Amino acid sequence: MNGLTKINYSIDYFDELKLELVNGWKDIDSKFIFQTPKYSNIISFNLYEDFDSKFPNTINVIKEIQKIGGMYLRLFIYPPYTRTTFHKDAPQFRYVLPINGNEKYFNYEIIDDNINRLQLDKEFFEIDTEDKLLNFNNKFLENGNKIYNWKPNKSYLIGTNTHAHLNFSNQTRIVIVFDHKGKLF
Repeated sequence: MNGLTKINYSIDYFDELKLELVNGWKDIDSKFIFQTPKYSNIISFNLYEDFDSKFPNTINVIKEIQKIGGMYLRLFIYPPYTRTTFHKDAPQFRYVLPINGNEKYFNYEIIDDNINRLQLDKEFFEIDTEDKLLNFNNKFLENGNKIYNWKPNKSYLIGTNTHAHLNFSNQTRIVIVFDHKGKLF
């Protein structure tokens, strides 16, 4: 999660994409569903050029990402109060394009892998109040790790460090994720 890149879209175009996905993601054809792990409570869709024709702005962004060499594109939906486990992604260069933003959308990165991930996941999944969130975040940062709050319409490199995502809001979080064969920034 090494920062932003210059890959972003015009505000008008991005607002149309955001509106399309925020208001319509529940209507995406189920043939595009990408299965997430059973313990995960997020929803994912494969994004191909022949993606659901009801989503023309999404198809346009798929084409734009493919022009720069992006591959294995997916749309991730985080319903309110959902999260992933702490995990590592296989690709070295995985990028995230947040579609919407909220101060309660957290991205956690473990800097030192000498940590008990099972215990950390247990504590992470016990977060159900603001106090528990604050305590977890403080402890996580005190151990030298990082927490990010990504802005919409900017691309972020996830990298190979262990990480997790939390939507601790009452809004649906939406991101597009893609891999690349090299470092874009």
